[in-house]
Amino acid sequence: MEVILSPRFVLTARDQTVYLVDRSSGAKIWPEDVIQPYPNWGFGPASEHVERMARSAMLKPDQRTLVEQFCDDHRSRNAGSPRSNPPAPPRIRRIDS
Repeated sequence: MEVILSPRFVLTARDQTVYLVDRSSGAKIWPEDVIQPYPNWGFGPASEHVERMARSAMLKPDQRTLVEQFCDDHRSRNAGSPRSNPPAPPRIRRIDS
């Protein structure tokens, strides 16, 4: 299943794995990757940018579910207490336009 979030970004589900694809480069982007999708958006986790793109997209319920799955995956990985379960350091990726 694919969800077109913008002309440049598509959320894709393959084999029970959800990831974002930058159509301009073909890069596979994970929820915790720190990206700057557009120059005026600044850097942040891909999950936050996907939520922002989804707010302005006309999505069907099953597409919204896929967006939630992508964003919840990031939240669940970082939900532990800092002492018992520190989150992995973010992977910073530059996406060239």
